[in-house]
Amino acid sequence: MGHGEGDEGGGFGAEDAAAEAPSLGDCGEAGAFGVGEVALGDGGRGTWRWEGWGRHGLRSRDLIFQGSRLHLGWRGRGPARCFPSPAIPMKILIYTPYFYPSFGGIETVVSILAHQFVKRGHEVKLVSETPSDQPLNFPFEVHCRPDRRTMVGLVRWCDFYFLNSLHPRGVWPLLLIRRPSAVTHHSWRRTGLANRVKQLQTRLLFNVSISRYMASQIPTKSYLIPNPYRSDLFRNDPAIQPTKELVYLGRLSEEKGADLLIEALAILKKRGLTPKLTMIGAGPEQQALGDLTCELSLSEQVEFVGKKMDEELVRLLNQHEIMVVPTRVREAFGVVALEGIACGCVVVGSESGGLKEAMGPCGVTFPNEDVAKLADTLQGLLTDRSQIEALRRQAPAHLHNYDQSTIAEAYLATFQKLIGRESFRESDFIDAGMAVSTS
Repeated sequence: MGHGEGDEGGGFGAEDAAAEAPSLGDCGEAGAFGVGEVALGDGGRGTWRWEGWGRHGLRSRDLIFQGSRLHLGWRGRGPARCFPSPAIPMKILIYTPYFYPSFGGIETVVSILAHQFVKRGHEVKLVSETPSDQPLNFPFEVHCRPDRRTMVGLVRWCDFYFLNSLHPRGVWPLLLIRRPSAVTHHSWRRTGLANRVKQLQTRLLFNVSISRYMASQIPTKSYLIPNPYRSDLFRNDPAIQPTKELVYLGRLSEEKGADLLIEALAILKKRGLTPKLTMIGAGPEQQALGDLTCELSLSEQVEFVGKKMDEELVRLLNQHEIMVVPTRVREAFGVVALEGIACGCVVVGSESGGLKEAMGPCGVTFPNEDVAKLADTLQGLLTDRSQIEALRRQAPAHLHNYDQSTIAEAYLATFQKLIGRESFRESDFIDAGMAVSTS
């Protein structure tokens, strides 16, 4: 974004429409007041004329609505400002390193947000590094691995540039073209050259963290907007009565800790408890987990059902009372917990990281990788169903904070403030390293 000047005698030319002044305060000082009127013309064009007093005496300015932009300036020679009105659709460019046909947490979140932005009348284009030779049927344009010229054109097109993850391929256009922009942090590596490069990149962007834990990991202060879950899909179905005790949903890989859950099940069996466990998902450890189940004589209790999606997944989750998320690593967040809670499950999950923020008051934590504590936690819930009912009662209020509409509105409000260069309260931010204990 550059700086521009208004025409002699007032009004705006074509160049002024693309220009921006340093701040909104340059047009109307703090403490200014005045009156205005709106004149609507052809083609959806409207002019709002403002006159009032500020620190430097009587001022006059025009706000011109046309297309998707609101043009702001004042009579005489001076800077002009151009930004979308809250009532006028924005042009939003989204960058994500991963998208369809790849499946995962980042892909799900960016799809939710893009669909919600379009639903609210904004024009969205998405750039992905995931190659695809399949037709992409979305209500927004998807550009897979565009060349540099195309990428520059897309950034020039947009009113706001939103990076769903920090990646050099997404950041470099901002070295050439200034646009209001923000990045959401889903992960952070603390060592190596890549870490130092990312630290520099954060200085170009408004930083958003998906959890207080994530905010504690990045080297700068950040704004907290958690990840959404698909509230239009995941829901508690009163027609389905839970008939099974435990469910695991996720990739069958070492870091996800599914083997810890099976070992905890063996401990419970020695104590006379034999709950049923449904394993939903696939991955490189599937064969090893099957062998471990047989070795511990748990084949009658554990069922591997593979990947499930959409309504089939929702029906299956509704059949269970407790979702277990036994991850070994410190997860940045845990949308899977929200999906389970929405379907009527309470959650037992690993304590360290951002997972417990997603669980909120709807679950119980145990120390990461502590099989004995996991078994104790499960035993407490399985032998006292009143705990399960008490945790379930917390679900509606908790889930509202992560509803896809709630999160989309939070992002759009943030975009509008950044475009308008409105100030944020210092209390809105979480300082690096001060958010939570990283134990």
